[in-house]
Amino acid sequence: GDRDRTLLDGFGYSKRDNGRSKELHSTLSCKRYNNQGLKLKVEKDKVRVVGKSKRLNIYWDMEDLKRKFEAKLPALVYALADCKEIKGVEHFHFNEAYFLEGFDFEHFKNMVKKDYIVVDFRMYYRPDGSVRNHGTGFRVKIKQLYNCFDTKVGLI
Repeated sequence: GDRDRTLLDGFGYSKRDNGRSKELHSTLSCKRYNNQGLKLKVEKDKVRVVGKSKRLNIYWDMEDLKRKFEAKLPALVYALADCKEIKGVEHFHFNEAYFLEGFDFEHFKNMVKKDYIVVDFRMYYRPDGSVRNHGTGFRVKIKQLYNCFDTKVGLI
């Protein structure tokens, strides 16, 4: 849509080896601008994309994000394991496991502010001029995933 074109036109780049006119594969965080001059800002009711040299009106509404996260991750099992290789085969010994539920959106907002959660843009222009967007990714540092949930039940 319009948001993708704004990002590609203003911050996209071309690589000679893949034939795409413009693409944008970029990670955004709150603490610093990335190579494309983009970063995140957490506001009361939205997570906003901020341009270093260009004013943008691109954001995610907190209520929409909350609904999407609660639908996508209502609960999960989080397991921690030691691994070792025996005769070329990887083996795991599970030390801890937790059942997690109740996505905590206030924790989510704080984790974005601390760069424990970052946003990945993955899009490019197709040869016909249409945009191919592989979807915006909210990526959580694995050791922080546990902190996104209210209810934590030890299984091991």
